[in-house]
Amino acid sequence: MPPSCPSSFSPSPKPGSHRTTRQLPLPSPPPSPSLTPPRPSGRGGGTGLLLSPSWSFSVLPLSDISITSFEYHSVLINHPINLYIIVVYRPPGPLGCFLDELDTLLSSFPEDGTPLILLGDFNIHLDASQSAAFLPLLRSFDLTLQPSPPTHKAGNLLDLVFQRNSPCSDVTYPSPYL
Repeated sequence: MPPSCPSSFSPSPKPGSHRTTRQLPLPSPPPSPSLTPPRPSGRGGGTGLLLSPSWSFSVLPLSDISITSFEYHSVLINHPINLYIIVVYRPPGPLGCFLDELDTLLSSFPEDGTPLILLGDFNIHLDASQSAAFLPLLRSFDLTLQPSPPTHKAGNLLDLVFQRNSPCSDVTYPSPYL
């Protein structure tokens, strides 16, 4: 393996398959800030964010907000542009108080023209009845769903990207699958 590739990925063949595995080198990214807040539990989910080393940012703790139905973290990018980013993980299952808590979280961000990106694994099927109140809530904050490819093995879109006051109107989001 080349010295610039310290890690590799070995896809497993399907059971009963005679396909051989191959080593796919993983590129070594340049050092960059990585934000991964502590997890309240150890299985599944979680949030993380990689930022360019040339960007300056501050973590927004929002410690006065009580959120129990999902995990999140938020940052304010200060350079090269001002931009709020909120990363969310909501476990699968009933919505419970998710919509009320998301409303509370989004209400804590000023509507001062600073762009905001809300993204993550919401575990909400947009074509199911549970999205009936979800999308109107986000629209009430002027957040628009950005087009992206399916992110679930059944062809559904569970990992969502919403933005408000975006400085770019032609952003595309690649598939997370190889």
